[in-house]
Amino acid sequence: MNTDQLDIRDLGDGNFRLEFPYNPDFIEFLKMKVPPSCRTYDPDTHIWTVRGSNFIGHLEGIGLQKFGFVARTFQRGNDLVIRNCRTGAESVQKGLF
Repeated sequence: MNTDQLDIRDLGDGNFRLEFPYNPDFIEFLKMKVPPSCRTYDPDTHIWTVRGSNFIGHLEGIGLQKFGFVARTFQRGNDLVIRNCRTGAESVQKGLF
């Protein structure tokens, strides 16, 4: 992962994994926007999990302000899609599912 990158991975069922280098401003925003019941942090891996797809648009938006690169990974049918959130460009790996 890039040292200036927010990685958002759709885990399904409205759950998302957020991986990023330490950024106190982004963490403060995440804690303000996502209630404690909808977020967890793993101190061993430094990965946040957010439950609720309604939060992701806000986190993606502030991520674009706080990080040089924001990538969102999700499944579309049988394909794995990685979207550059700044440009909208997508990389598609076909038939993985």
